[in-house]
Amino acid sequence: MTMIRTTCLALIVAGWLPCAATAQTAATTPERRLADAWVLLASGDAEQALAVADDLMRANVLTHRALQLAVACDLTLGQGNRALDRYEGWLTPSRPEDVYLLAQIALERLRVLVMSSDPMVQADAQALLQQEGLTPAGGLPPAAPEGPALDAALARAGDPAAAARLTDRLSQAMGPEAAFVLQAVADAQITAAAPRVRTLLDSPDPAVRSGAAQALGRIGSRDDIEKLRTVAADRVSFVRASAQVALATLGDPDASKDVDALLRSDAGELRLMAAEALGMTEVPRWSPFIVDLLKNDSLLVRVQAALMLSRAGVEVSAAQNTLAQAMAGDNPILRAQAAAAFAEAPKPEPALLRKFLREPDPRVQFRGVRALLTLVR
Repeated sequence: MTMIRTTCLALIVAGWLPCAATAQTAATTPERRLADAWVLLASGDAEQALAVADDLMRANVLTHRALQLAVACDLTLGQGNRALDRYEGWLTPSRPEDVYLLAQIALERLRVLVMSSDPMVQADAQALLQQEGLTPAGGLPPAAPEGPALDAALARAGDPAAAARLTDRLSQAMGPEAAFVLQAVADAQITAAAPRVRTLLDSPDPAVRSGAAQALGRIGSRDDIEKLRTVAADRVSFVRASAQVALATLGDPDASKDVDALLRSDAGELRLMAAEALGMTEVPRWSPFIVDLLKNDSLLVRVQAALMLSRAGVEVSAAQNTLAQAMAGDNPILRAQAAAAFAEAPKPEPALLRKFLREPDPRVQFRGVRALLTLVR
């Protein structure tokens, strides 16, 4: 038996056995190399696995599968931009976008945004990361900011503990922070906060009274209709308008004429508030007045009008031009709002979302990340 094994080994080494040649060929097929490279990546040798992927792509063999491996290696090595470069280098007019591969790149970008210096982006990124059931690279706790920004983002994502913390903040002496917290309570639809929001209708600060009225309307607190009718007679016009909009949102029939008057207001902000109160069920009623705002002197008002029209599915070329103008500008708030309009389209273009991933503005990056992740859900 030993002699047979020795002879067979000698024949294999000499290349005399056909079966040996077949085995050697099988061991070096592109499929086998690719499979072995995935094993290398799983074992922690991303560089060696990447070398195999690059070699296969240069040879134009199993190109898409090799790209998937190369992107996985780049992301493992923390090279998100290189992964995106590689993906875009692979694209041709005959190759469709691979949104699933783009979503992997977006997830890595999301892990980076968790460490953004912008506290709002950082908080939103952490909330989205938790929503995806993931943690930052290395499994370390995210360095997200503590406070209302983080709680607002988490509450919008459905975190009950964050919603409770926001509600508690309403009973504190917050100063300018109160308006932000009221907006966050409204965005997250925290109905349990209504009693505390109600107390702020008597605040000496008009901005807080306005925010409280808007919040009560948006969270559907019909118990406050009588109180809001009182606030609708406030000495400050913006507070009055906020209460009127809230009453219309709550279905108060007496508020309908007030909203119609607001739609015809010379103040663009009031028109936008009135249109938001009427909602998507009455687009034909408010859309002509919002289209007219696309000629407003304020770019901020024009962008907000374009965003509202885009969300309502009202296709107006002037709105698209306004959004494109905002995207080309330097104002980060307007850029983020314009990016939201493009990213929230029913079928956002993956090519555009790829551009968002390359934006220096982290707010725009986040819009692209969230839209790409939504595409693959």
